[in-house]
Amino acid sequence: MAPGGRPEGDLGVVEPLRLPDGVLRAWQRSAAWFTAQPLLARLFIGLAALDVVVRALGVVGPSIVLDIGAPVGILYSFFPHDLLILLPALVVIRRPTATDDTPNVVDGAILVALAELLSHPTGALAGTIGSVGPAVLVALGATLVTAVGWVWVGRGLASLNPAPSPNAAGWANLAALGIVATAGVTAVIYVAGPGVDYGDEESNRLLAVFYLAQILAPLAIAYLGRHVIRGFEDERRPEMALRLGAAAVLLAAGLGLVVNVIGLLARSDVAFAQSLAGVGGWDLLYWLATGGAISLLVIAFGIGLADPAVPGEAVEQHDNEAVTLEQR
Repeated sequence: MAPGGRPEGDLGVVEPLRLPDGVLRAWQRSAAWFTAQPLLARLFIGLAALDVVVRALGVVGPSIVLDIGAPVGILYSFFPHDLLILLPALVVIRRPTATDDTPNVVDGAILVALAELLSHPTGALAGTIGSVGPAVLVALGATLVTAVGWVWVGRGLASLNPAPSPNAAGWANLAALGIVATAGVTAVIYVAGPGVDYGDEESNRLLAVFYLAQILAPLAIAYLGRHVIRGFEDERRPEMALRLGAAAVLLAAGLGLVVNVIGLLARSDVAFAQSLAGVGGWDLLYWLATGGAISLLVIAFGIGLADPAVPGEAVEQHDNEAVTLEQR
């Protein structure tokens, strides 16, 4: 007996919390998988998780919507925002040697991810200064970094692609043209819109520049998308990744152009366009043409869209000269 007449072992000590064996094993497997990933992947997985936590707490935006009655709001909360932050992780998890094999793709993915991660908190911080100018400059900087990132990823894909067939090249040009046209319609919407007057000429000029700069990201996507489709017939990369990437680009080009044209007509008080824009499901269509297409493109990178050729394998280039990819 223990002192006080209590049975031995009953000393008032609370037993440690125990997890069910299945949960514990799943946690251990997840931890082992995480620690086995490249440092770059662990960094951006951690940043994506941190982003979700601070947004859930309401510290920074964009806010998280978890109302099952508003499924489109849930989609907007996480896709493509958090997928874009995870883009570098997906690339290097798919191929741990990607930093050496496809450095342009990895570097561009890092730029896109950092711009997506930091744009809202830095914009909110700049907004506390009191003038609209700093916030606009931060948003403009994030747009430019995103555009440069996508162009860099496109350059990486261009170096992987073999010479396309005339059919693939034609579809690539058509898709790029569709996205450029979508950007043009967006620019018209900005220019023809009512605008915002902050009572400060400099702030108004900055805002006008920011609106026009919004077409830079779609133009960069057009450049990237063109190279995605030019590589569609590459037999060395996973077929599913190539198909998903091409579907994402064509979705952005086709549906994106349609919804933007309808949006422009609706703003111009065209009755049938206003009716279409007001039907149920329009928000979902718009998300599919924008965030949905980008989400599919990011997933395509995660399943091998940027897989390089096997070292030592000859690749036919656009000038029909064969070069050999050497292992670094």
